[in-house]
Amino acid sequence: MKSALRGLLFFCLAAFGLRCRTHDQASDLLSVKVFVFYSADSITAFNKDLGISNYLYYDFESDSILYRNLIDVNPINVNPNRYETYVGHLDNEDYVDTIRHLLRVLSRHKNGIIPDSAPDGAVYCGPDFYVEYRDKSGEHYHEFILVGNDTLNQFSHFFGNLPALRWKRNLVSNTVVNPDSEVVTAMKKLELYDERETPYIPLQCDSGIVASIVGSWRFVNSANKKVHTFSKLIFSKNGVYMWEKIRENKPTFRVSGRYVYDVSRSKLTIRTGASNLQFKVLTLTANCLRYVKEGEEVTVQRLDRIVQ
Repeated sequence: MKSALRGLLFFCLAAFGLRCRTHDQASDLLSVKVFVFYSADSITAFNKDLGISNYLYYDFESDSILYRNLIDVNPINVNPNRYETYVGHLDNEDYVDTIRHLLRVLSRHKNGIIPDSAPDGAVYCGPDFYVEYRDKSGEHYHEFILVGNDTLNQFSHFFGNLPALRWKRNLVSNTVVNPDSEVVTAMKKLELYDERETPYIPLQCDSGIVASIVGSWRFVNSANKKVHTFSKLIFSKNGVYMWEKIRENKPTFRVSGRYVYDVSRSKLTIRTGASNLQFKVLTLTANCLRYVKEGEEVTVQRLDRIVQ
């Protein structure tokens, strides 16, 4: 009889949409912060090219949420990335349960980096999460990637799709989130900040074509940001150019040829042996040079002047 009554009670709860909660799902959780590591919008000695893309802060008691969404990624040093930031309320138990399920999994681990099951030498191209939450026992923080755990993958899907889901929100200024402070604080807690090398910091690049192309330049790109390892381009006054690959401040490879820069047409022609390449100069100032190869206008090359 008790078994039958218990089954009937469960049926009634389910039919009316009521939920049974275990102790760890109820009132112990206070707040949670989630973000995905990303490159910095502007590299500084403080952020060391550490940044964040999407960001969430949620208060369990008030059901209030702050969410910043990366909506447009632009090429390095061409245009800044674009974000939208919202504040509001989820007002949806399914959404909140998704967050709770994530924290239940994370609570099984000690603070820090959660080991993954990826094989040695495997290449991972997914998001790198940082989660920090507070409950009645204190603060907890974890870093993880999405390998071999369904709950983490389900949360990642929810997190990335929050802008498309229905919840009460208002658009606010992006300045309510300080990405530099957030990511540096997280990296220090993970004890990863001090060991991270400070990357090359690009020079200020103003618009216009107002300077001479003669001189030494270093390529600035997202693939390599090391201070002493880079590609170098030298334009001499006598019309000779030289491209060098620099590793730890020492040239390891070198190609040379002739160049012609047509100032009136902002056109740069590079001749190496039988090769004849033409480029459109977009910016040429005291600090920086930006150009595109004719016919390939999507890829903008950015160089900084090297002051001897």
